Amino acid sequence: MKAYYYPKQPLQRRSYLDHKIIITLFVILGLLLILFAVLEIKGSKNELLHVMHEQSTAMMTALQKGSENAMTSFALVEDLLAEKLLSNARLLERLDYIKSLSEKDIKEIAEQNNIFRINVFDAAGNRILTNAPGRGGKDRMDQPFRIHEILKDETVDELVLGFRQSRFGTGDRFAVAKRRRKGGVIIMNINAAEMLAFRKTIGAGKLVTDIGNSDGIEYVVLQDSVGILLASQGVDSIRSIRDDAFLSRALGSNLSQTRITSFKDHHVYEVVQSVSFDSSAQEILRIGLGTQHLQESESHARTRTILASFAFLVIGVFVTNWFIGNQNYKTLQDTLNRMETYTGSILANMTEAVIAMDYSEKITLFNNAAEKLFQLKTETVLGKNCSEMLSPFCKLFDKSKLNHKDDFRPNVKLKINNKEKIVSIGIKVIKNGPEEEDIIFVVIKDITEQKKLEENLSRKDQITAMGYLASGVAHEIRNPLNAISIISQRFKNEFAPQTDRDEYLQLATTVVNESKRINHIIQQFLQFAKPEKLIKTKVNLMHLINDVIIVSKQKAEQKAVIIKQKCENVPALVADGDKLKQALLNLVQNGIDACAAGQYVEINCFADAKYIHIHIIDNGKGIPEKNLDKIFNLYFTTREEGTGLGLSIVQQIITLHNGTIQVKSKPGKGTTFQIQIPIEE
Repeated sequence: MKAYYYPKQPLQRRSYLDHKIIITLFVILGLLLILFAVLEIKGSKNELLHVMHEQSTAMMTALQKGSENAMTSFALVEDLLAEKLLSNARLLERLDYIKSLSEKDIKEIAEQNNIFRINVFDAAGNRILTNAPGRGGKDRMDQPFRIHEILKDETVDELVLGFRQSRFGTGDRFAVAKRRRKGGVIIMNINAAEMLAFRKTIGAGKLVTDIGNSDGIEYVVLQDSVGILLASQGVDSIRSIRDDAFLSRALGSNLSQTRITSFKDHHVYEVVQSVSFDSSAQEILRIGLGTQHLQESESHARTRTILASFAFLVIGVFVTNWFIGNQNYKTLQDTLNRMETYTGSILANMTEAVIAMDYSEKITLFNNAAEKLFQLKTETVLGKNCSEMLSPFCKLFDKSKLNHKDDFRPNVKLKINNKEKIVSIGIKVIKNGPEEEDIIFVVIKDITEQKKLEENLSRKDQITAMGYLASGVAHEIRNPLNAISIISQRFKNEFAPQTDRDEYLQLATTVVNESKRINHIIQQFLQFAKPEKLIKTKVNLMHLINDVIIVSKQKAEQKAVIIKQKCENVPALVADGDKLKQALLNLVQNGIDACAAGQYVEINCFADAKYIHIHIIDNGKGIPEKNLDKIFNLYFTTREEGTGLGLSIVQQIITLHNGTIQVKSKPGKGTTFQIQIPIEE
């Protein structure tokens, strides 16, 4: 476990009696015990016999209760084990329902949770996944237990199959089954050899043997009307119930019976009690105590009783106090350990980064998500000063530290490991009292990708709305424009002025040409408003980029601009090659326009597990910061001859490919367009 800091809780004060009162009470109790011992000296023999009876009765009660508790404890262990397996089965079933699992996933879950075998069967009973392929030799569910119930009865969602003998090899197993929402069943089992061995060590037979081996115990026997069921060591034979009237009476009585009888040529004090352990049949429990010390005990009863009473009083006080204190300490320690484990596990596995520090800014908590965000190991961070390890980040806490108040910052831009991140930060100040330092908890959520998606969706919605507007306006302009064009052509072809004929023809030609130019722009608007559907094929990105460079090369050479490309091992992309080429060509030519002689435009491309990234980089004049949010808007352009459609069309093409496009630029240093397109299977 990683080191976590937990705020201390004030301990409750305990009240104690005055020590003089306690001493007085102990003295009075001691005198009473001595007086009671003196009065009982005359009946020492009967008292000792009574003690022996109580001792044997207590042993019987302990044996009965111990057996019952052993069975209850084992049942509880069995229930906890079943719940653990069912919890893992539920988790596995949810994962199976969300995505298709592989044998690698099954093996990892089995290893992490110490599960012997995981088998996944479909609705037809065919085994489709296992963490131990090749073991067992069967891929059909042919089990001698109740798994078929969970397939036939839809009301049965889970089954505890319990203990069973392994079908292949040796050993015992403990198994559970969980219904799959996809159809079929998930079966989990663990090796149960240790549990079964544990059951043997806590059963009635073990208790009988242990008690029988105690000093002063001659024998412990459990028998019924047929014969001996359990017996302590050294008991080969003993008088049967039907041959002994005393035992017959004890068998039919609920009270314990005592007598002095013979066993192996010497006298024993025997206590007999009718009991029932595992069956409804009546049985008797016989405990024989040795009597060889009875005379010695009787002669020394006075001294022993007084000393034993005093020792019992003193030791009892100390033992009782120690036992209660020790039990309370263990209970509190176990509770604290559980709380620390649960809390530590939750904090360590949160998706948000969690950092805690004391008032001197020493880091006391750094979870897994924080490691991933800051690219730092917990071991190198814990105990270090925040300003030393996370210098610019720690300044955000100064206000909360000074004011001792919580804070929340929903949108903070940070540069972490030379990468710009957008995060939301929640700051919680835990106050531990006037004499203790405050603790600062910080929860950080990386919303960079979320912001990018929101920005692209907003841009997409804006362009779509502007496209609809352009479409409407274009339709309204197109009809009168056609009329103007037709009339201009008629003026040019059908009418001949008497004067200024050349000027007249020039003006008429200009009107016709401008009408055609406007009509061409309208065609572009209409195409933007209602783009053609993508025709997707497998596209070799390297070939496509080479085509873009070839087309752009002449324009670049005219301006003495260098075109470079860095693309290696990029997989094939499922896309509309013509439209993607149109978008990249537009960006490259814009980069050439922004560059002066000797500057460059570079095309970089690389891939990760989910996306192909294409970066168009130039070191030209750059884009002013005030225009960065407008460049994708329809009709926005800074060039006199531009229509404001180029980057809007690029945005539209990338969006149709379910991709995103971002721009970074600084005046005088250049511009970078970052395109990200998902890799489709």
